[in-house]
Amino acid sequence: ERRQAEEEREKLIIDLRTALESVSRSQKEWRDTFDSITDEIAIIDREFNIVRANRAFAENRALRPGDVVNRKCYEVVHGTDAMVSNCPHSKTLQENSPFIEEVLEPKTKRVYLVSTFPYRSPAGELIGSIHVARDITEQREAETRLIMSERLASLGQMASGIAHEINNPLASIAGCSEGLLTRVKKGQCETKLFETYLNIILEEVFRCKSITTAMLSFVRKTTYEKKDIDINSMLDRTMEIIGFQGRLKELELHKDFSELPVVRGNEGELRQVFLAIITNALDAMENRGVLTLRSGVEEGRVTVRISDTGPGISEDVLPKIFDPFFTMKADKGGTGLGLSIARKIILNHTGTIEVSSVPGQGATFTVTLPV
Repeated sequence: ERRQAEEEREKLIIDLRTALESVSRSQKEWRDTFDSITDEIAIIDREFNIVRANRAFAENRALRPGDVVNRKCYEVVHGTDAMVSNCPHSKTLQENSPFIEEVLEPKTKRVYLVSTFPYRSPAGELIGSIHVARDITEQREAETRLIMSERLASLGQMASGIAHEINNPLASIAGCSEGLLTRVKKGQCETKLFETYLNIILEEVFRCKSITTAMLSFVRKTTYEKKDIDINSMLDRTMEIIGFQGRLKELELHKDFSELPVVRGNEGELRQVFLAIITNALDAMENRGVLTLRSGVEEGRVTVRISDTGPGISEDVLPKIFDPFFTMKADKGGTGLGLSIARKIILNHTGTIEVSSVPGQGATFTVTLPV
């Protein structure tokens, strides 16, 4: 009985040793896998303490994984003494749901796609978040170059119309200048008349300046930084740019704007989206008809609907309009990138863009953006 008991004890020890070795091996495999992932990964508790981090998270900050444990995440990531605004970890804790946002890191000027996911205890209690950050700087730079190329192509198409519109104030300036010179040569210096002519010149100069300023704001290089945007004001400025081309003279414009919360995004990119949609609508209507702009809030998201009274989009074309290089305006210089880039921009803002159309009854583009 004693020998049997000893044999069972030895067998139990061997089983325990085997189990420990298996657990240790599994833990090492998990750790090696965790550290081999090039995306930054960290587990953060409710008090913003880093519980665990992989090698990429630490090395990108010139640290070792053990050096970041038990430190505040905002101290390690942002170098601040307090939580930053729009903190993904904080939003996940508040909403108990995943959160995704692009973040520009001030120190390195790198752009990261940051995703945070609820981290729960075995009992299901929310005890923190899992933080995953991917460096997308090169991807965003490539997208920015493509956006800028399409923007320049659009600017080329706008140039002829804008040049025509600038000629009108220049003609007024030239006429007033000639009139003033003639009167000066004749010695007819009437103060009131001179004041009237100079006011006309000043007004027309400011008109030309507003046109060139709008053009420069449209073509200016996009930055990665996002800010709070008033969508209604942006739509008004977009229509102002289009108005400089003289395309609204025979158009009936309806605006139905609701009071909106601000949207966080890139103003230059979003303006390019609305400019592409509205320009396509005007092309479809040949600058005649009714253009309707509506804004509102639906299901907690800002919604913009842009409708035209053009010929509509046929069923065979409708699924292709967001495809790169697909265009119905190749003979007019269309690149087929406008709507494709617009869709990419909206997706980068975690929004949606959809189109509906009935042939012969126009088309409606619907853009939604998170608040």
